[in-house]
Amino acid sequence: MYRLQNIKEGIYNLVYITFLHGTPSYSQDAIRKAIDLFIDFLNTKSGNENLHGLSVAIFSALQELLVDKIYSINNLDILATKLEPFCRKVLMLKDGKTYEELSHINLAPLLKQLHLNTSLSSQVRATDYPILNEANLDSFKGCQEYLYSIAIAYVKRNDIHNAALLDFAEIAVLLKHILVVYLYVVLVHKNIVAREIQANGGVAIDDETNLKQKLLFDFFNYGDTSTELKKQIVNAYIENYLYQHPQSSISTLVEDSTGFFKNAFTKDFFERQIDRLRGKGQIVPQSSEPISLSNDFKNKITQIHRDYLDNQQNFYLIFDELLSKYHIEDKRNNLLNRLSVFFEQNFNIDLVEAYCLEDDMLNNQYSDILDFLKSIVGEELYVNLFKDILECCEDNDFLLRESASKVFCNLSNPDKFENYLRQQNMSVYLDTQIVLYALCDTGLRNDGSEDVRMRVIKKLIEYARKNPKIKLYFSTHYFREVTNQIKIALGLIPFVDDPSLHNVNVSSNVFYKYYIYLRDNSLLEENINSFADFLYETYNLSEDDLIDNDFEGIARDCLSDFMEQDLGISVINIPTYETTNAEALLQDVILKNRLPSKNSGICKNDAIMVSFLADTHYHEGKEPYFITLDRTFTPYRMAFKNKYSRREFLSWHLFSPAKFLNHVDLMSFKIEPQSFTDDMKSVIEDFGFVSKTRTIYESMVRLADVKGIGLEQRRNYVKKVKTFFSDSEFSYKIESTQDANKSIEGSLSDIVDKLNEYIHKFSKTKFNSYCHMIIVEEYFEKLLNIISGQIENLDVGISDNFTEKIDELIEKYTQSLMRK
Repeated sequence: MYRLQNIKEGIYNLVYITFLHGTPSYSQDAIRKAIDLFIDFLNTKSGNENLHGLSVAIFSALQELLVDKIYSINNLDILATKLEPFCRKVLMLKDGKTYEELSHINLAPLLKQLHLNTSLSSQVRATDYPILNEANLDSFKGCQEYLYSIAIAYVKRNDIHNAALLDFAEIAVLLKHILVVYLYVVLVHKNIVAREIQANGGVAIDDETNLKQKLLFDFFNYGDTSTELKKQIVNAYIENYLYQHPQSSISTLVEDSTGFFKNAFTKDFFERQIDRLRGKGQIVPQSSEPISLSNDFKNKITQIHRDYLDNQQNFYLIFDELLSKYHIEDKRNNLLNRLSVFFEQNFNIDLVEAYCLEDDMLNNQYSDILDFLKSIVGEELYVNLFKDILECCEDNDFLLRESASKVFCNLSNPDKFENYLRQQNMSVYLDTQIVLYALCDTGLRNDGSEDVRMRVIKKLIEYARKNPKIKLYFSTHYFREVTNQIKIALGLIPFVDDPSLHNVNVSSNVFYKYYIYLRDNSLLEENINSFADFLYETYNLSEDDLIDNDFEGIARDCLSDFMEQDLGISVINIPTYETTNAEALLQDVILKNRLPSKNSGICKNDAIMVSFLADTHYHEGKEPYFITLDRTFTPYRMAFKNKYSRREFLSWHLFSPAKFLNHVDLMSFKIEPQSFTDDMKSVIEDFGFVSKTRTIYESMVRLADVKGIGLEQRRNYVKKVKTFFSDSEFSYKIESTQDANKSIEGSLSDIVDKLNEYIHKFSKTKFNSYCHMIIVEEYFEKLLNIISGQIENLDVGISDNFTEKIDELIEKYTQSLMRK
């Protein structure tokens, strides 16, 4: 949210002395009007896509510099750089030129054409006075028509990004001169600017019908967590009602509130709140009726309403710019209405979770909004449009705040919600995927990773570190899923830094992906020169550990240490449960909802986790949280409750990482736009398709994963697999969930899965025979020939003939031993 009234005041405080004592001189009233024109002009439609985003860039920089007091070089650089397009926008109006005609002209000629300074505009040759360079700056002090500020803004703008050592005072001086130039452009051309605002300025909507939208607009960020929420909501209603209806009776105020709130508050409750506001000097008179806001407090509400309208105007501007990019301007109102409903439904999840109720509406809402976007821009563009809308809401969170305000004004049970807010501690259990991404949190807090999941989970870990109320836990029964991934990573070492595979996607393994990102962006530590170095330096694990009979124990100890010491995640043992029926229920949920299949081991682990989370005796009245990226848990939680816990309310909470961060912010009455949109970005990346890009290199590693095999033989086997198969032949992407099983069937990865599943059903004697057999190179090659023959018939799937051939090969090996 842009605090534009505070921004205006901050600008005024910086520039008013310069303009009061400069030539020409301007009055305080003229300066304030120019600042208003400046802000309103930035909120006008440009008609040229090269000027799109100008207001967002300038407002964001001013917000951090003047309101948040973040005196960064970057923000100063933005304001200096955006002076050029700002001047072009004015010149397009002044001289009727197109942007293209002005696009090749830099700042100095632009300033000349704007006729800000007579001497500058009269300059014919580059050697004529005034020469704008560093050496001449001091000579321009005291010159008319703000030549000194113009020279400072021009000369310093190219050096600002290199001026890392500027202190606060130096930044403030440069900021003042840059703002003087912006405002002087407006002052000189105020008539042109005013006409443009009149013609193309945004139309703010301000009437009594949108009270619910703006009632709590200002509240999210400045709410008082020490005061009961229902009191704050009622206070906000009283204040806004009296702002619109001064000289009102208490009875009228209460009567009108009944239709506003879903839950009616008594007149006594209102009177108590009004007495408190009277005691604070916010309502007058002190004891009689009718009542009104005090003048000082009315001015404060006026500022809040102006911020609301200014932010509304700016949001509509950047939203309209987005619509023009996709040529869907005529869909504006329909799209805005649908987005409002979608965002309100998303915020409603926070209330549903607080009330421990069931609600599967959001999945339908995602379908509805995405289907609508697809209908207006087509299959190829709708995902990009959705992401651009989210970016728009990050730039200006107006629609998010408005949606949250409407939802929180409709609290059906404020007392229960208040109790939820007051809970002392949050026990947060993590799914395997979360821990895998968290293990890549190697201390590079700002590594700039584009993977939204990686970024969000790092935020989650950092948030929990700083908040003692939140305790993160990971159950040991999930640990094998983690060690399997680190085992694959270690097995990939021979390929990752092979120069011939530098541009090949060797694996989808999370450790590999993160290493490649760090390597390709020169973010690795100086002592790390390979994937092997990375895994050893980070987790104290090496390729040699793969041949140790107790690899599982070694990996578990190393990773547990990293999780507990570096990440603050406690690794715990949870009770065991009989989960046969719960596993069957999960498989049924997966089939009914057409979700990606899971093997029996993962199903068992998930069933254990849900049984634990739903165990109210263990948690003793507390409500645990589970954080996951797996969409299966949403319908599974509901099915599990309906079958085994047939009570009115759920007993545990379910969130994605980004939604959890958004939730805890909201419970503190804050809206963090990026947490909100990150949640949606992670959903949209998975929505509607399943990405299954397995590579042959992972299959090589898994085929060579045999106890008793030496490191050199393992590497030799991996290379031998490569001679049988090509990487490109077995990489795939499935476009829809329903086609997943049919498309995956017959792939190398799936055959390896089936092989492993089959051999683990063997008796101990037969399993040992298989393990000894494939250590013999001749028989390993025969196994590869069987697999290769199976792959050649992709449409048939895994046949009984395949398993029969495996049995025959084991029998042949056993007979050969007997003959010896």
